[in-house]
Amino acid sequence: MFGKQSPYAIFRLSVVALVLLISTSWTPGPGSGCARIGLEMTSEVYYLDNNRLKFCFQEKYNYNSNLVYDILDDQHNVLLAVNPTSAPPSNFLVPHRIGDNVFDLNLSSLTLASGRYYWLRVEANKGDVYYLKFKTP
Repeated sequence: MFGKQSPYAIFRLSVVALVLLISTSWTPGPGSGCARIGLEMTSEVYYLDNNRLKFCFQEKYNYNSNLVYDILDDQHNVLLAVNPTSAPPSNFLVPHRIGDNVFDLNLSSLTLASGRYYWLRVEANKGDVYYLKFKTP
C-alpha cells in the first residue's frame, strides 16, 4: 500500500495538494508588510510606520466601490468615518474589489496622539465587521 508509487501518481497527488492549498482562505504572509484584520478585537497591535497604516483585506463578495471603514480612538470614539453617507477628505477614499486587497492609508493628516492605541474598523459588503488595533509612534 505504501510501497513505491508511480511518478504519475505522485504528480497527481501534488496537483491535488496544490489546489487545496490555493483554495484555502487567504492570509498574508509575514513578508507581505501588511497587517491582518480580524473579525474580533484582539490584543495584537500593528505599529504605524511613518504614519502609514498598511493592511490586507479579502473581499469575498462582488463589491467594487470605496472601502467602508472607521478610525476609532482607544475609547472607541469615531475620529474618521468613511462610508457612503460621510464626506471624508478624498485622500481617505480607497477603492476595493472582490478578492485580495492591500491598503496603505496615510494617516498623517489626522491628529493622532503619539504613543496611543487606535482601532481600524472595516465593514465588509455583507455586514461583517473586521478590526485592527494599531499604535502611533
